[in-house]
Amino acid sequence: RINEARRAVDLAAQQMSQVGNEIQNNKNHQENFNNSVKNGKSVADGLLKKIRGIVAVYASIQGISKVMGLSDTMAQTTARLNLMKAEGEDVAVIQEKIFQAAERSRGSYQESADAVAKMGIMAKDAFNSTDELIGFVEQLNKQFTIAGTSQEGVSAAMLQLTQAMSSGVLRGEELNSVF
Repeated sequence: RINEARRAVDLAAQQMSQVGNEIQNNKNHQENFNNSVKNGKSVADGLLKKIRGIVAVYASIQGISKVMGLSDTMAQTTARLNLMKAEGEDVAVIQEKIFQAAERSRGSYQESADAVAKMGIMAKDAFNSTDELIGFVEQLNKQFTIAGTSQEGVSAAMLQLTQAMSSGVLRGEELNSVF
């Protein structure tokens, strides 16, 4: 019986040792899993930083592109104003008058300057002076503002008016567009 008891104790000791080994093995697996989760978080954080960097660069490029586009538009408008101005007039003074007219009429400076320049070139004979042309555009802007005309509508009407004034005839389709 003592031998049987020793075998039982030895068997129990082996089983306890096996349980201890399995617990240690599970602990090692858990630590490995925790480390891989930490590594995955580090990789995800790095990826997030890279994505943020890419978004920042893209936003910067878009901003630069818009500024360059505006700069180009302003240069074109200034060149047109220079072409249409009367002898002895200063483009900077014309631009200031346009700015003041746009402010009074709650219109866009760029749209107003573009309209003045185009009409000044295409319909030069329709106006006695640059001041008269600027006043005409100011009145148009006031009408557009009162009517609540959208920016697209303003652009379309200004195009039709410019074409009509340059040709000296306001045709039915052009008149409908302006109305």
